Amino acid sequence: MIKKSKIHKWILIEIFLFFALGLEQCPPSEEPQASVTGGGWFFGECLGMCLGDLLISDTQVDYVISNWDETVYLDNHGSLPETGEKKARELAQDLVGTDLKSVYGCPDCADGGGFYVSLDREGDDSTHTYEYSDPPRELTEVDRFVRSLMDSLETCLPSVNITPDENCVPRNRS
Repeated sequence: MIKKSKIHKWILIEIFLFFALGLEQCPPSEEPQASVTGGGWFFGECLGMCLGDLLISDTQVDYVISNWDETVYLDNHGSLPETGEKKARELAQDLVGTDLKSVYGCPDCADGGGFYVSLDREGDDSTHTYEYSDPPRELTEVDRFVRSLMDSLETCLPSVNITPDENCVPRNRS
């Protein structure tokens, strides 16, 4: 019995030292990373501008409108100021732990178009597609944010969430 208690004692001391020394070496905990990473729209039965793709990478935003043959009609870029970057993070962070479907409803059925938003929620990249003008309740704010970025890059007008590049060319809506 004496041998067992000495072994237990040493195991307890080793465990204590491991945790005591190990905790001092751990980096401070960081806030979980999450962000809106893009979005877009599409119409399957379409001639002309059939696709719009918005990509957010850090603070850089790229927006391209094209057709199914990859003819580019609009290729504008911008950057997220601090308010836009914060909004992209907060919207995605609010959805961490929320069970989101990859597809809602019937996107582009009856030629109604589809819309999607892309998120990075703590390293989990996901895309969520839904009918063009019918975002699910849990994605309404993300949808509104992505559409506002697209609108600014189509009109070349800045907002609190995005600053279009100086080379921005407004979309011809005729």
